[in-house]
Amino acid sequence: MTPSVLVLAPQHLPSASVERGRGWGTRRIGDSTSSPSPTPPHKGEGMSSPPAAPHEPDPKMTPELTALTLAGLLQCLQFGLVSVTANLELGPAKTLSPRDPARLGKPLMEQLSPRSGRLFRAMNNHFEGLILFTLAVVVVTLSNQSTPITAACAFAYLAARILYVPAYWLGLVPWRSLIWGVGFLATLIMLVAALI
Repeated sequence: MTPSVLVLAPQHLPSASVERGRGWGTRRIGDSTSSPSPTPPHKGEGMSSPPAAPHEPDPKMTPELTALTLAGLLQCLQFGLVSVTANLELGPAKTLSPRDPARLGKPLMEQLSPRSGRLFRAMNNHFEGLILFTLAVVVVTLSNQSTPITAACAFAYLAARILYVPAYWLGLVPWRSLIWGVGFLATLIMLVAALI
């Protein structure tokens, strides 16, 4: 008896040539019969689409993301305001220098006028506030927890940060601290709301 060897051969072609894309079967050398295997299904036949991942974030711009974007633009505006004020008061020779302590004598912030110094501190305060607010917006957005409450809190934060700049610049006491408290409380409510 001649040993049989299992090889791949095209179903529809008697010759040994191979045509790409056609169905394949099995044939034994020395055997006139072949046992074709089922042709694999074409793309789209007998295949089901994978289930959608649960809790996918909504790709649209949420109110919280809008408020965060506007808060970022507010920070850019504050940075420009501080830069222009510092250059007008101190001159570019100091503001564009490497700011070495031996050359300046004391930090630039201490050389600014009281009101310009307040603008500088208000800008730095908003950098700190933006960290927590950004965290709250990201958590609310990625968890699909956006509600009218979180949206209202986001814009309350933005309004508080806008009012905080003139309140700090004018030295309004205790209003500056109360306005800051509104922004902080709004951010806290957003974080808690994401967990409920």
